[in-house]
Amino acid sequence: MVDKGQNQTVVRDNNMKLILFSLLEKSMSCSDLAGKLLLSKPAVTKITSEMLDLDLIVSGGQQDSRSACALGRKKSYLSINENVGVVAAIDFSTVNIRVGLYSLSGREIVVRELLDAEFITEGVLSEVAELLRSLLQESCAGGRELLCLCIGASGKIDKRTGNIVESIKFRDCRGINIKEFFETRFDVEVLVKNDMDLSLLAEKKYGALRGADMDDAVLLYIDSGIGGAVLSDGNILAGRHGFAGEFGLAVTVDDDGSEQPYDCIVSINALKDKIRKYQAESGDFIFEGRFRFRDVAAKFREGHPAVRRIVLRSADIVARLISSLIDILDTGRILLAGRVRDFGEEYLQRIENNESLRARSAEVSYSQTEDPVLRGAVFYAIEAAFDLLITRRRVDQGLRREA
Repeated sequence: MVDKGQNQTVVRDNNMKLILFSLLEKSMSCSDLAGKLLLSKPAVTKITSEMLDLDLIVSGGQQDSRSACALGRKKSYLSINENVGVVAAIDFSTVNIRVGLYSLSGREIVVRELLDAEFITEGVLSEVAELLRSLLQESCAGGRELLCLCIGASGKIDKRTGNIVESIKFRDCRGINIKEFFETRFDVEVLVKNDMDLSLLAEKKYGALRGADMDDAVLLYIDSGIGGAVLSDGNILAGRHGFAGEFGLAVTVDDDGSEQPYDCIVSINALKDKIRKYQAESGDFIFEGRFRFRDVAAKFREGHPAVRRIVLRSADIVARLISSLIDILDTGRILLAGRVRDFGEEYLQRIENNESLRARSAEVSYSQTEDPVLRGAVFYAIEAAFDLLITRRRVDQGLRREA
């Protein structure tokens, strides 16, 4: 038989989390919270009074009473208590690793970069750990406790264990459990999440997909490689092992008739390979020696005929991939992320004007959210921190009562 008191505790803890997530958006009064969460005012008053006693929230109103919703008193606004701790986020998805500290309200405290780390080694991991440790010691951290760390990484990440199963970026440290590496050094819960899932979460919470009518969409990431994530009924689709969204592995036919993964046809690295092939065959050396993507994007914007032809043809093939995703996933909204956004509106319009997409009435747009991997990681870290604080405060409260 399930204990009734235990059930009530679970419900109360869940309501506390709902209140904390509501306060992530903005400071609110008890009456505001009651209306948003469809709870009675007396229930919200009781819960928030307990949360004030637990130091989970603070009152910003003029009154001193802990019963912030007391009848006849001025409205008092509640907010998350930022003094109880901080969370950290690490973005391993790009060449420049980003490490940040954030308050429990999601406010950025400090972000630093570790430059030019194309591949992750044990030495790089140690540098990142040392960078995070130094951030925690800076005055802006205020000596607050680190409550949770969330890591965003590219590749296949087991959703049950957090282990990085396959990742080109982490190929040089395959024997290292990234989760355990950081947990042993900081003695906190460490979450390891796929960077595309984090980016899609950021779009849902803060960006183009925010809103009740934005519960089905696909994030298609085109950069050095191709990846993505799927939002279905408001939830990120993980798949059996957590590997859903590896769109670059799907096979199609290239212009030369060969069957290859999309990754090898329309990614940034593929575009650079096609330009090198064109230069070798034509003798038209667009670039002297080594060139980078920013050089390709500049030539495209300048109107170089060969570069434009290669890039716009890749947009046609991307439209083919999007058409397949729409049919398979029954979605009509696609967000394009990654450095291909540097090709601008012409690249996007080429995709939108594709005949197969027009027939499907799909909406294709660029992702606009800044730092999506970090922002998604911060949300997961704050959620875990809320769980920790509620559990810890509940235990401390019980011990005080017993004493």
